[in-house]
Amino acid sequence: MNKKQKIIALLMTILLIITNLLSLGNRAIATTIESIDSTKEEEHGQITNRNQETDHVLSMSQTTVQIEEPTKSSKKIDEPELSLEVAPIVQTEVREGQIIRMRATIKNIGEQTAKSAKLKITAPEGTKHVELEEGSLAYETSQNKEKIITIGDIKPGATITQNYELEVQKGVSTIQIQNPETQKEQTIAIEQYPGDKTIQTGVILTAENLPNEIKSENYTFKVLEGDLKIVGICNVNESEVLKKGRKFTYKIKVENISNSKNLNNVILKTSIPEGIKITDVYYGDTNSLKEKSRENITIDKNNIQINLGKLDSLNAYLQNNQNQSDSPQIVNLRTQAYVVVEAQVENYTGELTLVSTATAQDIQEHYSNIRTYQLEKVDLSFIQKSLENQNIKETQEYTYQFVLENIGKISSIENKIEVILPEGLSFVSAKYQYQDASLIKSVADNQTFVINLYELKPGEKLDLSLTVKANLLPSKQNKEVTTVATVEANGFAKIETNKIKAVIQYDEQAHKNQDPDQNTNQDSNNNQGSNKPGSNNEGSNNQENNNVNNPRFDLKLEQYISKVTRTTPTDGTSIIDYNNTKLAKVEVLGKNVNQSNIVVEYKIVVTNEGNIAGYARKIADYLPQNAKFNTEMNQDWYLASNNQEVYNTSLANMLIKPGESKELTLVLSFTITDKNIGQTITNTAEIYESFNEQGVSDVDSTPANQKLNEDDLSQTNLVLSVVTGNKIIMYISIMLIALLLLGFGTYEIKKQVLTIKNK
Repeated sequence: MNKKQKIIALLMTILLIITNLLSLGNRAIATTIESIDSTKEEEHGQITNRNQETDHVLSMSQTTVQIEEPTKSSKKIDEPELSLEVAPIVQTEVREGQIIRMRATIKNIGEQTAKSAKLKITAPEGTKHVELEEGSLAYETSQNKEKIITIGDIKPGATITQNYELEVQKGVSTIQIQNPETQKEQTIAIEQYPGDKTIQTGVILTAENLPNEIKSENYTFKVLEGDLKIVGICNVNESEVLKKGRKFTYKIKVENISNSKNLNNVILKTSIPEGIKITDVYYGDTNSLKEKSRENITIDKNNIQINLGKLDSLNAYLQNNQNQSDSPQIVNLRTQAYVVVEAQVENYTGELTLVSTATAQDIQEHYSNIRTYQLEKVDLSFIQKSLENQNIKETQEYTYQFVLENIGKISSIENKIEVILPEGLSFVSAKYQYQDASLIKSVADNQTFVINLYELKPGEKLDLSLTVKANLLPSKQNKEVTTVATVEANGFAKIETNKIKAVIQYDEQAHKNQDPDQNTNQDSNNNQGSNKPGSNNEGSNNQENNNVNNPRFDLKLEQYISKVTRTTPTDGTSIIDYNNTKLAKVEVLGKNVNQSNIVVEYKIVVTNEGNIAGYARKIADYLPQNAKFNTEMNQDWYLASNNQEVYNTSLANMLIKPGESKELTLVLSFTITDKNIGQTITNTAEIYESFNEQGVSDVDSTPANQKLNEDDLSQTNLVLSVVTGNKIIMYISIMLIALLLLGFGTYEIKKQVLTIKNK
């Protein structure tokens, strides 16, 4: 090798080493060290992250979509054509202190999809944005004047409605008072109705492929003086469809917000539609309602009226006692009352609007906020098809056909289908078709055949074929048998199918072929399936017979951390893959604490370790403290009423055969704060409900008992920590070594080049 080739080889080697070191150092520093321009980038990153987070949360607001035939558009062919309107959901008088609900209606009347549409809503002067998040029992008030709601794509012909709420603020005026200490007059601000005023509210719509934003016409309210503030909140989410049997609680807070007067004979009125049973009504002076009163309450055809008595005005007290001594005083004022209505859905469908009103002596009617709910009933159709031949000979096999269909608007949960075979028939096998899957069952119990189906969605069907065998008759007289099936579900009373009759006819040949030692009454053989070649349940029976002597039901659950998405002001957003670990660690700079968040993706695996098939009907995840659950990111999960766990029923109707596994994904987010840094986030998942056709219990676990020593429960741990100084020093050292190598390489190259030139 000549000297030129040696120089080139040396240069390439040094560059390769430097490239690798720089790459390692850059990756490390990018995740741990702030850049020189961190101040500007941090501000920009925080604003961007907050906006993205706000958009993401607000996109969870209630949205309804209705598809219609698109109309012709005069716009350019590549532009969407949209209409935008704003109006109150229920038009009432608006007063200070009232929460009003508005609805923006967007229609795509063109032929192009509006992409990534957003609504921008500015709170008018004298109002504030308020929002009641899913699972919350109190409104949150925003200090931001502007709210952005993500709508997403709007297809041609689609109509989208989006609700938002505004709270009308009390007017503020100034008065002159005399300071008792200085004897000088001073100006103070006090809540006071400033006279006639109006507010106007509207929205602005934007989309990626809209050249210009669309502004709605403003809706104008006249604001009246408010003396009472009424806020009603239910303990069920508006996104939940309520059905028969669902219990709920409607709590109403009534408060005196008058500027100048106490209120006597405060009367609250609220109405619950008939078809919803009112189970209890009571009130008290504190939110805890430890002391409950049921006096002065009248209920007439679900119209509730309560005389709450006198409510004092804090503003009036402060004005009337402004010149008193500053020494501490005990003041016992009753400024508010809490009313609770407990109810249960019985036979009501449609939209339920909950709104309350209140009056007082010399005070006109005031309105509360509005909550709306959708109530639907479970509606099932269950029929039995006619037999091709109703005359059946002894020992002959034949099949009944049943069809169960959900003809309602909501899912039917915990369906139980039952067929009690009449005397004279023996069970052979059953085959039912559901969601493109065929299931065979060859076991009946004491003439009773049962199918438990967790969920039947609207429009779905279950086809059941029930094969039976006519027993030998005890005499030569024919026997008539009548077959009927029943179904019941959660919130749905038991119904029967139509009845089908058949006649078992005496067959002398069947008696001649009968083994004299065999019992002629075959009803005792109901638990025996047909194993002859060609029967529908041949393979199934072989499997079940193998397991019948030692049936073992064993579902195991494992939870893993698959990846974490970390967002910090200095590093932006980065994804860390953990390849399904049970222990993971996430690090941030100390300066990024309280400014960073993580999104954790958990994988949950359910495995059948037994020898009989079964179902994991419901999976529970017991949420870690301060975990944020987003329904859009977890569409197969739903939040429990206590807000402490989430459930998943997507495996409810998926048969898990021995050796098979099914997977679920759960996504939770956390904010990294000075309270949880250095702590471990422990997440726990468990099989909450399981089932198998043989009714065998799990061999080593009990669902939903939260026992750590059972294999149907699994935990993962995620450690949040601050990047240590040693690591920072190590990464800086890597960069310094790389720079030294670069300098050495440059020196050697120059030296060799000069040597060549001199020669």
